[in-house]
Amino acid sequence: MCILFISRQFTPAVGGLEIVGSLLVTAWVDAGHQVTIVTETPQRPSRVPLKNIINAPGTLELLRLARKADIVVQNGISLRALPPLVASNRRIVFIHHNLLGPRPGTNPTWERVKRLATRLGTNVAVSEAVARTIPGRARLIPNPYRPDFSTDGPAISRSGAVYVGRLVTDKGVDVAIDAIALLRDLGTPTRLIVIGDGPERGSLERRATALNLGDLVLFRGALDAADIRDAYLCAACAVMPSRYEPFGIAALEAIACGCPLVATNADGLPEAVGGCGILVHPNDVAGLAHGISLCQRNEEREMLIRPRREHLRKHHHRTVAQRYIDTFYEVARL
Repeated sequence: MCILFISRQFTPAVGGLEIVGSLLVTAWVDAGHQVTIVTETPQRPSRVPLKNIINAPGTLELLRLARKADIVVQNGISLRALPPLVASNRRIVFIHHNLLGPRPGTNPTWERVKRLATRLGTNVAVSEAVARTIPGRARLIPNPYRPDFSTDGPAISRSGAVYVGRLVTDKGVDVAIDAIALLRDLGTPTRLIVIGDGPERGSLERRATALNLGDLVLFRGALDAADIRDAYLCAACAVMPSRYEPFGIAALEAIACGCPLVATNADGLPEAVGGCGILVHPNDVAGLAHGISLCQRNEEREMLIRPRREHLRKHHHRTVAQRYIDTFYEVARL
């Protein structure tokens, strides 16, 4: 099958959408499909063995590429690219990674237009929470996780907590810092490793300093996959105190490393956690602290992580990639 894959952000940019796009495209190419990638992300040599990457083509070039494809896939709906895609008369599949509809930081008008645009193709949602915001029918295909995350190897002593993700308000890292302060005040000091970067890093570091948590909250910045895996393997739990989370690939990767979650019940995050963690409400400092404390106990941690293999099976990157291919063939025959 000839697939035109359009993703505004793509590797080497870092994020959930970029990880999913790279995993899917690589699996499709490995299975013998021809994939052309269109992105606005500047390209540089990377370890991802992908070719046919075209950076920011013009309207006529995008129309030509679409007409050569059997199926057009938008990894996240892009209104700017839609006119030539519709003109190409090719079937379009939209992969929705975010909830549709107005929320803080979004333009309500653009969100309404996006909802209308979903009628121009077949819609795939990465979680039930996302699917509920899409007008009409949406197919559910959950996100995959990177295969280099696993617990293969000798057992490692686990302690403390780790956060992996962007440092933005939606992720609720401030709540995690407050939870660590509460645990210290209760006489059970617990270390939190913060991995990631973003616009809120400065304010979060100041918050940790103001709470005298210099020795308990460590900011490591952005790390590569191997270092993140090592952090998961050493932690008693991973925290995801998100206020908004359409899915949460970091949850899958923590679970794959035998690291249970203490996460919120925001949006699609419970679907990523499965039965492998403790769920609390967003902004619940005491609940988050209690969950972190429970996970420091070996027996509690082992009970939480026990169903991980069954949960991860449906999120294997080849399984997810094949579900998309089956969908593409079905859509192309319509």
